[in-house]
Amino acid sequence: MKTDMNLTKELFDFLNSDYKTFHIKENDKYYDIAKIQHNSFIDLLFINSNNYHKTTIGDKFEYCGFYDKEKKQLFDINYTLRRDILKLDWDDKTYKSVNDLLKEINSKVCDTVNNYVEEYKEEFYEAAKDYKTNVTEHDVYQNFMDNEKEVKYECSYNSDNEQNVMSYFEYDEQHIYDVSLGYIETRRENIGKQLIDIDKKNELLKEIYSNPEHEIHKVKEIVDIMKEGEYVNVHLFINKNGIDYDFKYNASILKNYWDYSYLPTWEIEAPDRREFKKLYGEHTDFYYEDIYKIEYRNKPIYEDKNFIKEEIEIEKKEDEGLVL
Repeated sequence: MKTDMNLTKELFDFLNSDYKTFHIKENDKYYDIAKIQHNSFIDLLFINSNNYHKTTIGDKFEYCGFYDKEKKQLFDINYTLRRDILKLDWDDKTYKSVNDLLKEINSKVCDTVNNYVEEYKEEFYEAAKDYKTNVTEHDVYQNFMDNEKEVKYECSYNSDNEQNVMSYFEYDEQHIYDVSLGYIETRRENIGKQLIDIDKKNELLKEIYSNPEHEIHKVKEIVDIMKEGEYVNVHLFINKNGIDYDFKYNASILKNYWDYSYLPTWEIEAPDRREFKKLYGEHTDFYYEDIYKIEYRNKPIYEDKNFIKEEIEIEKKEDEGLVL
């Protein structure tokens, strides 16, 4: 952070004073800052700047921030105030913007609503007592892929109304409480429906975690390996319709296509793709369940233990003359 300490001190002396205007001349540029009282402790600030002359007829002041006289804090500074008066770097975070404050308010409201819902769940269930969930197993796959063991209710309040900031400064935590209560009262039944859906999701998640043979476990293992390594292309070994085949494949597809109904063949190099179609059919794709090994630079990075185990057992039976 770069600052002109004298100029910064002069600005804050003005902000803490009863003066309504502040005049600065630096080199050949003139700056005028004016206060407008919003309430007993908040002043809105406006600035005008000119080259070679003072503010005159036809000039327009623009909003440049606001000042909390009780907390002695400056907020939401504009580019001119940041660059020319306070001499701050463009990415300096000393003074919170309105967007920063809105995020803070939104977060507090969400925390308040979340805590209330957790404590008084029954009143929301009652409001949605006739609701029947249509959540399916597929709806929790993303939760599983994200390593979530339990889904919890999360308030989605997200206001971009700048007046919220002024109300927050005026009424403090009472404003958070009022907004939270309003959110709850207008969405009580909807929250109840969400809770019923969440209960079903947690039931399905528990079933998936308790069943290591579920197909999504294999998908996740492959996706996680692709995420952890800096792979561009990998060597896939598949067994589809009882036929083995191997080819180079784009690792980013394996990482990102887990929620699709298939893995596309257009990422297979042309000669290998033609051979793939000969083996499996013209319009055939493949999926994670067909993959039994992945190599990178001739080293295995994934092996389907169940598939390998089955192959070993078949080979053993063949050696013992038990397979015709």
